[in-house]
Amino acid sequence: MPGLFPPMSSSIRGSRRALVAIAMMISALTRAAEMPGADARSVAPPPGYVVAILAVTVNSEAQDEPVLALRDDAGRLLLPLADLTRWRMRLPAMAGAAGVAYAGDRYIPLEAFPGVSVKIDERAQALTIDAPPSAFASTAIDALALAGPIPQRSATGGFLNYTLLATRSDEVNAASGSFEVGAFGRFGTATSTAVASRTAESTTFTRLDSTWTYAMPERLSTLRAGDAVSRGGAWGSAVRFGGVQFATDFATQPNLVLTAGQFASGQATVPSTVDVFINNALVTQQSVKPGPFSITNIPPITGSGNVTLIVRDELGREQIISRPFYASPTLLRPGLSDFSVDLGLVRENYGISSNDYGSWIAAGTYRRGLNERVTAEVRAEALAGLT
Repeated sequence: MPGLFPPMSSSIRGSRRALVAIAMMISALTRAAEMPGADARSVAPPPGYVVAILAVTVNSEAQDEPVLALRDDAGRLLLPLADLTRWRMRLPAMAGAAGVAYAGDRYIPLEAFPGVSVKIDERAQALTIDAPPSAFASTAIDALALAGPIPQRSATGGFLNYTLLATRSDEVNAASGSFEVGAFGRFGTATSTAVASRTAESTTFTRLDSTWTYAMPERLSTLRAGDAVSRGGAWGSAVRFGGVQFATDFATQPNLVLTAGQFASGQATVPSTVDVFINNALVTQQSVKPGPFSITNIPPITGSGNVTLIVRDELGREQIISRPFYASPTLLRPGLSDFSVDLGLVRENYGISSNDYGSWIAAGTYRRGLNERVTAEVRAEALAGLT
């Protein structure tokens, strides 16, 4: 097929390398012919161009498939837009107008990409492209983009916890203890706690909390009936009460990060590995492609510190990027909500009396992270005779 091969020396003809090149060409031409809208005539190159089948390496990263390229009389090399997009190369403005249509695709000259250098090995039919990071599309990586565990309902069971203390002296003998009994199953967990003491003069037993709890991890919330503690919010105070509480419970998803994660960005010229450190402690490791990159939702810690990125390429060369940060536990991650609805009777003389309940109480709190710096909260509460 005249005009389909770049020049090859006679010593290469008939060799294994040539057979591989022919197989590459047949595969590429077959794919071109199978493209929507392609016919037998569309496989022929445009006037003034010849077809070249080239193995491609982009910024030291060998591509999996060869490329069907066009070369003109001036030696310019044109590559399919589909392959350039697959390699994440950004198409410069007006570059599309400089290309030609062939085999159902648009072929763009590499000279249209600023700062891109091209090297062709005619004998090996190999193309090497070296491009600056700005020539590639940016890579965004979410450091916390991990699938959470699938919640499973508990089996049926029970437990008993206790602590006992006894003292003896010449004048006083005393014993005391604290107790917790519970039962759990697919319909929740019921627990009750109490304290008891005994001396020569008296024996006392006081119930503390009795609560049924039903966790809903898929909704990040928990329903409680019995003794509970209300949410005080930023401006209120918490109070013990007996009743019903429906509230957010982030403990049902222990891997959930509540505060806004840190972010960092940089550039990689060749495929690299990025180590992310928070205050010199490694928190994640990511692989990045050539070009600009940004890593978001880096797990934060409370207070001030530094985020450090160490970008290491295949040759062992390193670049270090560091930026300071400050994280506050009172701020919620953007889009994350926290709520509590409490309704019941105020618990009085807690730890002294087992069943002393006073006036009714109703309270509601809702918080939401608006952005990385602002968390909004609204709260309403009412007590018998007071709002």
